[in-house]
Amino acid sequence: MAELVSSLEAAKDAHVIDEGDQAVSAPIQAPPPPPAAAKTMLQRMARLEEDVHEIRGALAEQRKVIGAMARDFSRFTVWAANALHSY
Repeated sequence: MAELVSSLEAAKDAHVIDEGDQAVSAPIQAPPPPPAAAKTMLQRMARLEEDVHEIRGALAEQRKVIGAMARDFSRFTVWAANALHSY
């Protein structure tokens, strides 16, 4: 068992090599520039305004649908109440 442990420790240290003065360090690189597709702040603001306009349009449509549903429900409620009252 002791032989196994010592051989495992030797195997862990086997990859460590002292290169001394022969070691060549890799040059440090600057971060890459932003991609060409990066948008300017004005482009982002224009896109945001377009998105807000689309959302407002969608909300206006939803208000119309919900308003129609509320009217239909109100009419149904009045009809049902009148039908129950006539019995």
